Amino acid sequence: MRAFHNASKAALVVAAAALVLTGCATDAGGGDSSERPDGVPAAGESRHIDEILERGTIRVGVLAEFPWLVLDKEGTDNYRGPSWTLANHYADALGVELEVVPVSNDTKVPLVQQGGVDITIGPLNETDERRKVIDFVTYSQSSACLYGLKTNPRVAAVETVADLEAASEMNIAYYVGQPFGPWLAEDFPNAEIRSVQGSGSDAPIEELLSGRADLVPADAAKAPKLAGEYGDIVSVPRNCAESNLMPTPVGHGVSKDDPVFRDFLTAIAEEHADEVRQVELDLVAEFMSALDS
Repeated sequence: MRAFHNASKAALVVAAAALVLTGCATDAGGGDSSERPDGVPAAGESRHIDEILERGTIRVGVLAEFPWLVLDKEGTDNYRGPSWTLANHYADALGVELEVVPVSNDTKVPLVQQGGVDITIGPLNETDERRKVIDFVTYSQSSACLYGLKTNPRVAAVETVADLEAASEMNIAYYVGQPFGPWLAEDFPNAEIRSVQGSGSDAPIEELLSGRADLVPADAAKAPKLAGEYGDIVSVPRNCAESNLMPTPVGHGVSKDDPVFRDFLTAIAEEHADEVRQVELDLVAEFMSALDS
């Protein structure tokens, strides 16, 4: 009887140890795939997804940029816009919360490469240079306009792109980290092109106000916002809605070393494409209405 009792105790110890080892193996693999939300890749298939599920948050790099990601004026940390809408769908699909990480024009790409964020949702123009170092989840498209002060005689004389191409002694400034440099140099060889430091997300308007620059580039969709904030702003071409300058896909930035993660997010973006596009249109319409009131 004592032998049976001891044997039973030994069997229980072995069984308990097996359960512990099984649990450790499951944890080491990034969690039991059976406990994951439907549609989420299995443990071990995506390093980023495993880390996100273990952490319970998805770290998103944010940099407000109209009309894709807008910070409410109430001074809270509440963002809105198509980029934010899509990011929330990512979080919902993974069953986690969004963890906001502020980024700048200088850091929004490097932080993706270095693992400081899982995704940069501060909108990124998908340039060839950026595609070499990160992958993208595309959800929108941008074109460019050039903005100046109507009180500047050189700017007042330039209404069309053809006018600008022919103009001389035009100074154009853009932020370091923005993708405009190569395009500006190629399309406007007669202009002086400068990159300047700054943390702003739209355009280096201070270069215009100080007289150091005649024009600055920014996305065409920012025309109503800039016009509302700076009454003397004028654009080239005059109607930014019709601009076909530098047409570029806009997306979220993700690491190149995890195609399963990229494809998972891309499928979510495609599923919600109509909703995301409508959020963008509504936000532009809201700003236009505010200007007219």
